[in-house]
Amino acid sequence: MIEVNNLAVKTETQTLLEPLSFRIQKGESIGVLGESGAGKTMLTMALLQLLSSPLQVEGSVIVHDQHLNVLSNEQLRSVRGNTLGYVPQNVQAIFDPYRKIGVQMVEAIRAHERTTKREAKRTAMASLREVQLKDEHYHFFPFQLSGGMLQRAGIALVFSLQPELVIADEPTTALDEETKTLILELLLRKQREEGLSILFVSHEIDVIKKMVTRILVLENGKCVECGSVDQLMNEPSSARLQSFLHYEAVLRRGAMKND
Repeated sequence: MIEVNNLAVKTETQTLLEPLSFRIQKGESIGVLGESGAGKTMLTMALLQLLSSPLQVEGSVIVHDQHLNVLSNEQLRSVRGNTLGYVPQNVQAIFDPYRKIGVQMVEAIRAHERTTKREAKRTAMASLREVQLKDEHYHFFPFQLSGGMLQRAGIALVFSLQPELVIADEPTTALDEETKTLILELLLRKQREEGLSILFVSHEIDVIKKMVTRILVLENGKCVECGSVDQLMNEPSSARLQSFLHYEAVLRRGAMKND
């Protein structure tokens, strides 16, 4: 589905993301685990070909035998919508704050698919319902939604385009538990029922373990460990992953005491 070969990000004087290679097959889920500043968002931006000068991107990203680094901007826009879906940590960046949610969803759908405005509206409203938003929210401006509701609207927009792979960059950060559970369960259901592939980026190891089968651990722009969830949870070799597991155990013990 997607093949990444020696993907790296550099400036003239510094390497920000060291060469990284991996593949994601149809229906597969891979996690990228790391603290703030580890290079997680840099990786997602490089995958989506969204970085520009003075940053230099090396290596290749291949989707269905297409090398993304040689595509035109128009071709990349099509790939980003129809094949690669992106849920950013700051979902507000998806929406124009001065235009209604539904209008923006319809325009996005029609930009990626030949369909009527009526059909696009039907698709948009169905996607909103799927994330448990109401029909009336179609007519809301972004500022009229809470943070959790806006996050759900952003995910609805991504899914309305029916991507094959979703890159989710910290999609549950700062959300309440109910909204977090809703989003995670929706992603897993899409994977199970539709063969969705997922690249799940997070600093929360308890969340990432539920979502993926393989994990890449990033630290200071370098992959320090990779492998299956079972392998890494039972035999962590890097100090960074051991630190994550220790912190998770401390939190779990604290939660048990509070209960």
